[in-house]
Amino acid sequence: MDNTTSDMLTTQMDAQASQFDAIFTETETYDSLYEVPLEITVRRQIVVLLCTGGPHVEAVANLAQNGTVTDARIFGCWGSANETRRVSGGSALWRALEEYAVNIVNG
Repeated sequence: MDNTTSDMLTTQMDAQASQFDAIFTETETYDSLYEVPLEITVRRQIVVLLCTGGPHVEAVANLAQNGTVTDARIFGCWGSANETRRVSGGSALWRALEEYAVNIVNG
């Protein structure tokens, strides 16, 4: 893996995750929350596509039966570079994933 590509991918993943920090500090949180992802898919996991092309970044969370997040990771790939890191419980991205999951699962 090329270090430059890996560094750029890591920077892009950090930027995508930091958008949720900004959203959760705004006063109109939920309006902005649904403008960020490109796509949201829910099964036993929720996959939130944050950007595609160069790079592709998505957040993936495992869900309990009631729709709550049990584990989450942010994944990015760009060319042959791939990066995955755990999303911390209680972080803005974790809370966003919970919001998406609960609203979509519970309708």
